[in-house]
Amino acid sequence: MRRCLIIALLLCSVLSVRAQADYKNGTISIDLHKKKAQPQADTPAATTLPSEEEDENGNVIAPSRAKKASGKRSQSGAYDIHDLGIFRGLFHAGFNACQVDGDQEWGYKYIGASFGAGVMARFHPYLSTSLELNYSMQGARARLPTSDQVSRRYQVQWDYVEVPVALNAHYRDVVMVSAGLIPGFMVRYRELDYDGINVTKDPPLGQPRQFALSAFGGLHVFVKKHYGLGFIYRYSVLKVRGAQDGTKVNGQYNNLFTFRFVYMLGSIRKKK
Repeated sequence: MRRCLIIALLLCSVLSVRAQADYKNGTISIDLHKKKAQPQADTPAATTLPSEEEDENGNVIAPSRAKKASGKRSQSGAYDIHDLGIFRGLFHAGFNACQVDGDQEWGYKYIGASFGAGVMARFHPYLSTSLELNYSMQGARARLPTSDQVSRRYQVQWDYVEVPVALNAHYRDVVMVSAGLIPGFMVRYRELDYDGINVTKDPPLGQPRQFALSAFGGLHVFVKKHYGLGFIYRYSVLKVRGAQDGTKVNGQYNNLFTFRFVYMLGSIRKKK
């Protein structure tokens, strides 16, 4: 009787375990800790942000980055005068390589300093105007003497305070091409003849004109929007004084190149 009771208990245990077994792929797997499946909560459908777009298949397309208005350029690189400001200050320093057409010398042998400051108004993404106040040292000197020439000390020096006015064309913030006029006033004059005698008070060709006017064209290349290197070619519109005999011009004219380093200040932005 006891043996029959034990066999009955074993059979009940086997049947209870079988009830928890899974039949899959021809094999029986038994999970003794199987729990009832929890009903899954309804997940909300993925919503598309207002800034997102979908293609024809319903896939979400990453939104394009919005352009930041404050201080940023458009994809074309154009200068935004509303955000970056109109006025910019500038400083420059360099040297002039000069000659005077109308004397009996040739070549850009006289070297003089050139420096000043100014302001640029960029009223268009590609155009601006500029006004400067400069000190410019100009003149001419004789060629080096040859073996049969003992003395060739001719030298003329005239310094000007000038106010260049220019119209500038810009390619982004890298290249600037300029053209304009340079009115000036002579503040210093000194002249030596070929023997080295100072003839400033009584020069052979007369006293030079104090007021000067020149036309110029120039090119500047900027690095990191602030540092630039450039050159300017200029020629006198008004003659300085009469020419020497034997020359092909009707007077003496300043003819020179200016090479200079420019530092451009940041824009003065409008207050919002």
